[in-house]
Amino acid sequence: MRIDKSARIDPTANIASDVHIGPFAIVGPRVSIDAHTHIGAYTIIEQNTVIGSHNRISPHVVLGADPQDKKYAGEESFLRIGHHNTIREFSTVHRGTQGGTTTIGDHNLLMAYCHIAHDAEVGSNCTFANGATIGGHVVVASNATLGGLCAVHQFCRIGIHAMLAGGSMLVQDLPPYLMAQGDRARLCGINRVGLRRADFTRERIDDLHRAYKRLFLGSFSRAREEMRTAPCSREVDIMLSFIDTSKRGVCKARR
Repeated sequence: MRIDKSARIDPTANIASDVHIGPFAIVGPRVSIDAHTHIGAYTIIEQNTVIGSHNRISPHVVLGADPQDKKYAGEESFLRIGHHNTIREFSTVHRGTQGGTTTIGDHNLLMAYCHIAHDAEVGSNCTFANGATIGGHVVVASNATLGGLCAVHQFCRIGIHAMLAGGSMLVQDLPPYLMAQGDRARLCGINRVGLRRADFTRERIDDLHRAYKRLFLGSFSRAREEMRTAPCSREVDIMLSFIDTSKRGVCKARR
């Protein structure tokens, strides 16, 4: 364990071996940090935060701060961060509200100035480019990508392997495997590059492309009814299930 002498550690914090804590960092009450995690200088971890192993937290990050929610009245709430994440400088991740928990999975990259709000759920292997912001109760599934300076309205969902382009404003759900861009973001096709990088075969990508065209570039209701009874690939089933369970509605396609 290497803790700079200028750092401040609450006596109730649980710090594992081989954790590095840089100058002037502050670790608050009931914080747990697992082995081989690096906490940068001036970083603040406020309270009720669990951080797994092999994470790299850059300087000036704030984790576990009070939620920015007018309903919050000081109730105990939590933040849980998995393993092998990289959180770059000046990013902020807040605890849940009304006893809730904000969760981040494993192997995620949050570039500088990102914000994850209260009660959000982020899967694993996600990339948040500089300045990406998600509101309260947002769900971001694994392998999703958020471009720089994009924003996601509270309670929205982003599906697995989806991509939200830089500068976009998402106010409805973004289905799995698809791309969206623009103010009040609209769908602009499947995330073909991301799927290739994830080793999807050409056949699986083409199948998703056909499903996208049927659902979003034709008659959605008719295509959805036809696809309910026809045999579909696993990926198309995941997309259809996501659409069926949407509460905010899904993005419309750009024509």
